[in-house]
Amino acid sequence: MAAASPQAPANGASASLVTTKPTQHSIIRREKPAVPELYPSLLDVQKRHQPHLYAFPHPRSELNVNRYRLRGTGIEVCVGSPFGMPTWSLPKALISHYSEFLKAGCTRNFKERDENCIRLPEDDSEVFSCFVNWMYYGSYIPPFGVIRSKENFHAKAWVLGDKLLATHFKNYAMAHVHAALKPAEGCDIRPITPTDMRYVCANTTTGSPLRRYYLDVCAAHFSNAKYVQGTTEDWDDVLGDYADARIFLLQASRASLGHGLFVKALENYLQ
Repeated sequence: MAAASPQAPANGASASLVTTKPTQHSIIRREKPAVPELYPSLLDVQKRHQPHLYAFPHPRSELNVNRYRLRGTGIEVCVGSPFGMPTWSLPKALISHYSEFLKAGCTRNFKERDENCIRLPEDDSEVFSCFVNWMYYGSYIPPFGVIRSKENFHAKAWVLGDKLLATHFKNYAMAHVHAALKPAEGCDIRPITPTDMRYVCANTTTGSPLRRYYLDVCAAHFSNAKYVQGTTEDWDDVLGDYADARIFLLQASRASLGHGLFVKALENYLQ
């Protein structure tokens, strides 16, 4: 038998939410004893040791509003190689909110709107998958096996966000890039290599936040293999192709600034 319900007062006053004293027939709920966490989830472990992966999540209010953006018509987004191209069917309202580029494909007079399909054949489907996760959940985790890839995965996410005109996603990715060169418990610093610099310079414009950050780190730590790696020949090859990067590093080598004056706080690289 359940516990007795609140009694309405006889004088017509408002009823109280306080229940009457349980009788001997009432069910008394007892708290279960705490069980030690013998097998924590992979997500819990990652949050504990890599907190920078969860920087700048969507606020709870934003996620609540997203429920309404899941309504209405959808559109297909095909990403990657034309052969076996992964396809997502996404709500137009959701992608239009986070990406001005995708919004144009949904609403303006382009063939994508008529075909109800947006194709991104030159982009990485794994990176786009993380963009989808970020839209839905406010964060993403790089797929298993890409952490040690040739290019910095989060730099690739920033480049995708730049193409999609998704400013908040770019800032989220930039927070990851900025944190990758800070030692954290259980994490190794991911140094910048000539391959990283070539990718960034090839996919950004002069003065872009991602490009500035990579050049700032190289200017501050070029002689420190913990932060910057690669042979002299490889760096000469990259800098020979990008005059702005070469000139910046040459000027930095002659300056007497401290390391902290080159690499700035994260806020200086956000948009």
